[in-house]
Amino acid sequence: MNSIFRRMVRALSFDERLYLEIAGDPTALAQAAMIVLLGAIAHVVGLEGNDPRCYLIFMVQRVAWWLLISFLVLLVGHKLFPPLPSDYGAGQSGPDFLKVARVLGFAMTPRLFLVGSLLPFVGTPLRWVIPFWWIGLMLMAVRGLFGYDQIARAAFVVAVGFIPLMLMEPFILSVGSQGTC
Repeated sequence: MNSIFRRMVRALSFDERLYLEIAGDPTALAQAAMIVLLGAIAHVVGLEGNDPRCYLIFMVQRVAWWLLISFLVLLVGHKLFPPLPSDYGAGQSGPDFLKVARVLGFAMTPRLFLVGSLLPFVGTPLRWVIPFWWIGLMLMAVRGLFGYDQIARAAFVVAVGFIPLMLMEPFILSVGSQGTC
């Protein structure tokens, strides 16, 4: 548990070397999945009023969302925005699905702070800061995964990956909830 905690702190602090370390560590997939699941629990506790019916629903939804964004980032990064010949990642085979999933799972670490949404005076700013923090980590992680020299290329990959995800998200997030969560 100490290892995952240290990695989470490094992930939160924009430690780019950590994301490369995670990409190369096949055992980090379980840790990334745990972060996604804990983020779902934090979401329910902080934003959904701790309704017990929502825990399993949000866990399944967030895992599905995580796997889908990982696939889309992989697809967009390989097909639409492969590294340029001048990028340090040019000529490399690029990441596979599991590497992308591991890295994006760790990039979701700020979601754990959603539990703080219950706190007076702090909750609202947290709800505003967390998405930007999380997206910033995603951009840095994607940049390292694909070996881009510029963060703008990673931003294009993430943005283009989010477009189909946003179209599918209402279906992912509505499965099983029927308005209760």
